[in-house]
Amino acid sequence: MGYKTTPINLRGDLRQMTADVHANLETRWFGTGGFTSRSHYEEFLRQAFGVHRDLGLPAAQVWGDEDAVTGERARIAHLASDLGAKPDHRGDRRTMTESYAWGVAYVLNGSCLGASVMLKRGDIPDDWPSRYFAHGRTYVQNGGLKRFFEKLNAAPIDPGAASQGANACFEAFMSTANHTH
Repeated sequence: MGYKTTPINLRGDLRQMTADVHANLETRWFGTGGFTSRSHYEEFLRQAFGVHRDLGLPAAQVWGDEDAVTGERARIAHLASDLGAKPDHRGDRRTMTESYAWGVAYVLNGSCLGASVMLKRGDIPDDWPSRYFAHGRTYVQNGGLKRFFEKLNAAPIDPGAASQGANACFEAFMSTANHTH
């Protein structure tokens, strides 16, 4: 441990270190106009379900914050509801460092801001299931994202390992995305 990063720079450093893969994700899933169809949207939800189950929940467990674990379980439950599936909390029990786990959490918590923006713009039609996106919006509106970033900035994190976790999370979202959407 003992890593030092100034609180003001850690979030910005992670944003900079993940900018390319984040931009690729945005382009591949959303193009220039959001989801192209309900099936495209549901494909994204299925991918998000797997990412939260296999990376998000284990990451929250690694950095040991009960609120984070509860939040990941809620996200998985909302995704399952949107998909008409059963919640699956088994997760991938891979070994990850705490810093790597923080990088995963940076992506998944930060994506709540994107969910909030997409709902505000009306990118998701009212007749599409949107509990997952609504949960993200509520997390932002209730100060959850702000509190997460405060914890992130205060944690003794290795920025390189956090960047690896964040990039792996973005890559996991892209594993089934294709250029036809």
